[in-house]
Amino acid sequence: MNTSILQWQKEANDLALKIRLGHNVEAGLMLVTYLEQLVAVYSQFPAEQQRQFQSILSAMLVCQERQDWIGLADYLEYELQQLFIELNGAF
Repeated sequence: MNTSILQWQKEANDLALKIRLGHNVEAGLMLVTYLEQLVAVYSQFPAEQQRQFQSILSAMLVCQERQDWIGLADYLEYELQQLFIELNGAF
């Protein structure tokens, strides 16, 4: 799973960069696929990280709804990254 975590970190950073560069449509389409991948495996996360992921995901969806692209990029670059660091230590 550690390889997957590193890949998820990279993809989150790539998405955040696209958003910050103003490529919101492209990033939005990529985000759907990215989140589907994470949702598919999040049941394997420890219970605390599952709760954190649910909270982060909810906040990210609110940002997307409000078209708060900077907020969404922040969640991708900071909140998700912290979750991945914790997951890396758990596995």
